[in-house]
Amino acid sequence: MKKYFWTILSVILIGIMAVGIAGFTNQKHLKAEQSPLGQRLTKKQFQKYPAYQVGQKFKFINLSVDQADITVQTGDKYQVQVQNNASKPIVVKKYQQNLVIRQWTQHHAHSIPAHSARIVITVPNKAALKAVKLTLDSGNLVFKNLQLTQSSYAATDSGHIAMQNCDLQKIRLAFDTGKVTLDKCKLRHLTMACDEGDVKIKQSQLLGKSRIVSDDLQLSLQDVNKDLSYHFIGSDISGSYYGKDIDGDKHFSHYKNSKNSLHIVGDDLHLTVK
Repeated sequence: MKKYFWTILSVILIGIMAVGIAGFTNQKHLKAEQSPLGQRLTKKQFQKYPAYQVGQKFKFINLSVDQADITVQTGDKYQVQVQNNASKPIVVKKYQQNLVIRQWTQHHAHSIPAHSARIVITVPNKAALKAVKLTLDSGNLVFKNLQLTQSSYAATDSGHIAMQNCDLQKIRLAFDTGKVTLDKCKLRHLTMACDEGDVKIKQSQLLGKSRIVSDDLQLSLQDVNKDLSYHFIGSDISGSYYGKDIDGDKHFSHYKNSKNSLHIVGDDLHLTVK
């Protein structure tokens, strides 16, 4: 009888310990679900964590991922949404006034499909951010309704950079091959570098000294500020300046009494100003 008593007591104690361990594990898991900020986000977790709710404001964004489409926009609140289809986890952290987003590097990167992630960063008003630094190996960058007062940088090896209704101070854009679309923007001291680019700037203001360097460039300027001075240098320049044919020139300049200028240097330049 005593033997059975100790056997039953042992079973009961083991059961109580198992319940306690399970409860502790569930509490940790619940805490993780309630506070996903700073954790690694993988594809399976995206359905569980559709968005990072960032309670505190941030003024700077520092992002570096491999292949992704990035959007920075205005909305109702500070928020970061991440959709990651790759095996390489994406980490989102807030450090003081900085929002930091990184993708953990692994080997066999060739197995990751193009644009395997999508990140949408939302701030509550146009002037919420001071500066951004965005670096991609491949993917598209979209800026909507932003006002940046400090030097910013955006780069993608291959992709499309698009900005709409933005007011930017000293912005640098870099890409190997791709497109740039700037619509209804005010850009101070724009710097752009690319190997092969298709650039469209319309209904925008280029203020201060702007510069574009490219081996092969197609540039269209439409309804930009009329006080802009131009200086083009290339091995082969083609296109038109307000209806005037500039085909075959290697050097074209049109100066105005203004502090605003656009200087373009490259090899094969096709330029249209209208």
